[in-house]
Amino acid sequence: VVELWTKRNFRCDCGNSKFGNFTCKLFSDKDPENKDNSYNHNYRGAYCTCGRPYPDPDAVEQVEMIQCCVCEDWFHENHIGLGPSEE
Repeated sequence: VVELWTKRNFRCDCGNSKFGNFTCKLFSDKDPENKDNSYNHNYRGAYCTCGRPYPDPDAVEQVEMIQCCVCEDWFHENHIGLGPSEE
């Protein structure tokens, strides 16, 4: 399971054609496919313009991430022109 926080305009895929014979416990009559769902690199556990996971297992030091309030993607602060956060 990958935490995606609040992605807008997304519906759960459980119980549709992607899951074979598995049925949804909440909605028994689901559409075969959620055509309005838009999948990006976040659904593969990758974030930012660099496409790295969070937390990044290869990073020597973890960098603060900032969530965009429009697209709701997460970005490393150094990749969007911000310096380290003040504590």
